[in-house]
Amino acid sequence: MRERNIFEKQSFIDKVANSHADFTLADGMYFLPTDELMRDFWLLHAIEKWRANGIALFGQENLKLKYNLHSPKITYRTTAQTDWFDLEIEVSFGEQQVSLADWFGICLRDVSGCPIF
Repeated sequence: MRERNIFEKQSFIDKVANSHADFTLADGMYFLPTDELMRDFWLLHAIEKWRANGIALFGQENLKLKYNLHSPKITYRTTAQTDWFDLEIEVSFGEQQVSLADWFGICLRDVSGCPIF
């Protein structure tokens, strides 16, 4: 088993804690209000940076906030004939596909999120 490097551990904690000005320390845990997590997609951008630096995230399934931690991916394909065309659109967040009906409903209602099942 590998021994913990106290300096590396503290450096890691400092990097995460300093990634947002509103992180607060309480009872040995860092806390950031939900509205700050969501503001300007901060959480998605932070997670992308952390993943790029090899930081694994665990415990999402235990959060009260059900939020997909993947950036949206939208792909489309077109086929055309003389007087018509077909457009196929797929929206996904990681492995989760969003149905076309949910996608249209969100766009029509001007909702800023979609349900995660």
